[in-house]
Amino acid sequence: MEESGTSGEGRGLVAQVAFVGSLLFAGGLHAVAFPPFDFAEAAYIFAVPLFVCVLAGLRIRGEMALLFVAGWMGWMVGLSWLRHCTDHLSGWHAGILGWLAVAGLSAVVSVFWTFGLWLAMRVLRHARGKALPGRLGAMLAVAALWVVVEWLRGWILGGFPWLTLSISQWQRPVFLQVASLTGAAGISFTLMLFNAGLAFYFVGVWRNRRRTWWKRLSWEFYFALAVLFMAVGYGLSQ
Repeated sequence: MEESGTSGEGRGLVAQVAFVGSLLFAGGLHAVAFPPFDFAEAAYIFAVPLFVCVLAGLRIRGEMALLFVAGWMGWMVGLSWLRHCTDHLSGWHAGILGWLAVAGLSAVVSVFWTFGLWLAMRVLRHARGKALPGRLGAMLAVAALWVVVEWLRGWILGGFPWLTLSISQWQRPVFLQVASLTGAAGISFTLMLFNAGLAFYFVGVWRNRRRTWWKRLSWEFYFALAVLFMAVGYGLSQ
C-alpha cells in the first residue's frame, strides 16, 4: 500500500509540474509571437499544452493566480520596449519608473489574458466526455470568447487594443487577406480555434492509441484545419 501511495504521489507531482509548465509555455509563446521576436507560428500553439492538460482532467490549486503570473511575465517581455517612455526624464529614477510602467501595464493587460484563458479552460472542462457536436461547439466557444475578451480589452478603462492575437500574423500577408471579410477578429478566432483543435488531437491520439486507426481520427482537429485552410485559401485567391 505504501508503494502504491508513493506512486500515486509521484504521478500527482508530475501532473502538477506539467500543468505549471503549460502555463509558463503559454505566457512565453504568446510573448514571442509578437515583435521584436516575430515568431508568428507561436500563436498557433501557445495554448495547446494548457488545453491538453485541461482535457486530460488535470487541475492544480491556485491555477488562475499562476495563469496570471505567467501572463504577466509574458506581457512584460512583450511590452518591455515601453520602458523607454521615461527616457526624457533626468536622474537615476528614470529607468526604474520606466520598468514600473511596464510592470503596471503588463499586470492590467494580463488580467484580460488570464480571463480569456480561464474561460477557455472552463468551456473545455465542460466539453470532456461530450459527443463530437459538443466538442466542436466548445472549440467555437473558446475562439469566440477569446475574441470577445480581446474586444473588451480594447475598450475597458480607456482600452489597450495592442497586440491582439491577430497582430502576430502581420508578416503573413496570405493569412491576413481574410481580414477584409472578418476583420482582425477573424484571424484571432481562427488561431484560437486551431489551438483548441490541436489540443483535442493530441488528447485523442493518446487515449485511442490502442484502437483501430479510424477511431484515432480527430475530427476536431480536421475542423480547425479546414477553417484555417479556408482562410489561407482566400488569401491565395486574392
